[in-house]
Amino acid sequence: MNGEKTYISGGVRGKYFTTAVRTGGPGLGGISLLLIEGDTPGFTKRRLKTQGWETSFTTALTFDNVKVPVENLIGEENVGFYYVMENFNNERYRGLCMGVRGNRDLLEDCIAYAKSRQTFGKKLHKHQVISHKLADMMRLVMTTQSFVDKITAIM
Repeated sequence: MNGEKTYISGGVRGKYFTTAVRTGGPGLGGISLLLIEGDTPGFTKRRLKTQGWETSFTTALTFDNVKVPVENLIGEENVGFYYVMENFNNERYRGLCMGVRGNRDLLEDCIAYAKSRQTFGKKLHKHQVISHKLADMMRLVMTTQSFVDKITAIM
């Protein structure tokens, strides 16, 4: 196996790596997943310098004529792309859920602040423009929450 993969979070500390590699013809059906052990000859890990993300140990992986045993094939040969996409669906779902939760928290904080802050003799949320902004935020957040609920039900 030959090639390079960059921007692997925590890669310098990894002992095992799942890699998607071309084992067949062109297209989606030519990708397989292989398990690479960190001490395999020809496999090197190099920490990348990053700005503002020093704790992630962002890494570049280099494969120089790495020999991979047949038993390190994950799943079926040339089906790896589909395994990767299946995993990405779960990652995207989790990210969506976390994003909606964060938006809901932010909305709750905005409402609490608008109820506690006073300007021009009345609470901030009593000003029409602020009420409209809060309502618009709520509409967007609740629409997205509804979307997540629908996806969850389908899953």
